[in-house]
Formats: sequence, structure tokens, C-alpha cells
Amino acid sequence: MEPQETSLKVIDDLQAALFRVIAFSCGKKDQFIVDASGKLDTANAHLAILEMKLDSKPGYPETLALGVTSIEITSTLPQVFRAFSQIWSSIRSARKLKMLFGYLL
Repeated sequence: MEPQETSLKVIDDLQAALFRVIAFSCGKKDQFIVDASGKLDTANAHLAILEMKLDSKPGYPETLALGVTSIEITSTLPQVFRAFSQIWSSIRSARKLKMLFGYLL
């Protein structure tokens, strides 16, 4: 079963269970319809929010790709910092040489 179908099945099951609980707890038929309608609307809104949150979560392939990418980034960061350090050292040494030999030119 696909994730979308699974979430729809769960929502349908939850709505049916909620309707049975509401029907069991109410005594008057007219009051039941009014109460059940409002409670089901609230439950549907909460379930829609829950479904949006579940749909926005990355799946297994996306999570694996993010993990591999983060491992690659963390393994190359020391090399990048070392390269920037070497560049900065070269700039500082060039400035010192210019200051030393600038007077001779």
C-alpha cells in the first residue's frame, strides 16, 4: 500500500471510530447530529493538519541522501578550511614582502 493510501485509510478509520464514540455518548438524536457535526469538523481539521505534517516529512531515500551529503560536507570541511588558511598565509606573507621590499623599489 502506498503512503498516501495508507494515510487516507487511517484517516477514514479514525473518522469512523470517532463517529461511533460520539454516537454512543449522545442520547438525543437531534442534539447528536448537531454535536457530531461540530466535533467531526474539528476532528477533520486536526486530521488534515496531521496529514500535511506527515506529507511534508522526507521519506527514506531523501533521508539517506541528506545523510550521505552531510557526511561528505563534514569530511571536506577540514580541507576547505586548510585551503583558506593557506591562502590567508600567502596573502599575509605577500604583504610582509611588499612592506620589506617596497622601500627598495
